[in-house]
Amino acid sequence: MSPSRIRFALCCFAVSMALSPLCAAHEVIPPDWCLQDQREPKIVARFDMDGKELRGFLAKCGIVEKDQWRGATKGVIEYCKLAAPKDDAVPFVFGPDSYLSDHHHSVYDLDEGISGACAVCAPRTQRGDKAAASGR
Repeated sequence: MSPSRIRFALCCFAVSMALSPLCAAHEVIPPDWCLQDQREPKIVARFDMDGKELRGFLAKCGIVEKDQWRGATKGVIEYCKLAAPKDDAVPFVFGPDSYLSDHHHSVYDLDEGISGACAVCAPRTQRGDKAAASGR
């Protein structure tokens, strides 16, 4: 997927989070995240952990949760903090489907692992300047 498509997907996700009243109970990403003028999401790290890697990471961080979805969520929040400590990176989880399910608290299992990206709200790059620099 191209970087511009990823940025677009992240922007759509941020807007949908802001507009959805159902997201209030699971506010991993603040509803007003990166909606400011002249700012855009920028991926700074990716994660793709299988179950063993995820459990190992949670153990190293001292994260113990009875609710496996909550434990995984705390884990990726911590992962993004470590990946971009000065930039307030936030996690965007892409899978597995059970993590994203409406019934995630009952169906998600740590053994499924987790994948996604950490993003920061960076100053918008000037598209014209970028194209001019590349000779387009």
